[in-house]
Amino acid sequence: MSGSRREFDRTLEAIEAKVIELFAMIAEDLPVATQALLGGNAAGVLAEREKVIDALYREVEQLAGREFLLQSPVASDLRFLLSVLRVVPELERSHDLVMQIASQAGRPLAGGLSPAARALAEQMGALAAAMWRQAAGAWYARDRCAAPALAEQDQEMDEFHVILAAELASGRMTIPVTMEMTLVARCYERLGARRQHRPPGRLPGRASRRLAPRGPGRTASPGPRSSSSGSSRSFSWSSSLVT
Repeated sequence: MSGSRREFDRTLEAIEAKVIELFAMIAEDLPVATQALLGGNAAGVLAEREKVIDALYREVEQLAGREFLLQSPVASDLRFLLSVLRVVPELERSHDLVMQIASQAGRPLAGGLSPAARALAEQMGALAAAMWRQAAGAWYARDRCAAPALAEQDQEMDEFHVILAAELASGRMTIPVTMEMTLVARCYERLGARRQHRPPGRLPGRASRRLAPRGPGRTASPGPRSSSSGSSRSFSWSSSLVT
């Protein structure tokens, strides 16, 4: 294998690690945003995470664009880079939705929700986080068979959205609370719809790597690579991703 090919593979591995980190940060931050919405105060932590995600998004786009210019990729490498350029803007916009949910922290929204509306918000937040964890795992494993399960979860999210809309229309809550919670419910629904990102085909010649996405305020980092190319890869979710 030529030196330029090895360098290209290392760059593709770095891009892959950053995309997985973006997926993981959305999955990690969703429960934090829901907690903030319902009475916690994590908006400052999430604001810092938003800066990290914005920087990662720009870095991935620049790296992928550079490889197009320098390497003229074909076959699986081309499919991978095209998938990356398609998915990273969606990931950045999805975290914007997480931030919109968290932005309600400190307002009278949580205290003004009916018990049913509060329970539905918790369920929607937990479901959205689970969907993004599954989407991240599917991207990493190149598992296109995850789409049916994600579609079922998306339907479940739509049902929660309809039930919550009916609860908000019941008149049990003040008009300001109803209006704000309507926007939050729409954010959860959109996060459920955005998580279906078609993974690229399996990339040959990738070294084994273990990534451990961490809790808010910290980022994922690649572990030691295997010395043999084309070996199987593993992926370890941190306990902070478990709802």
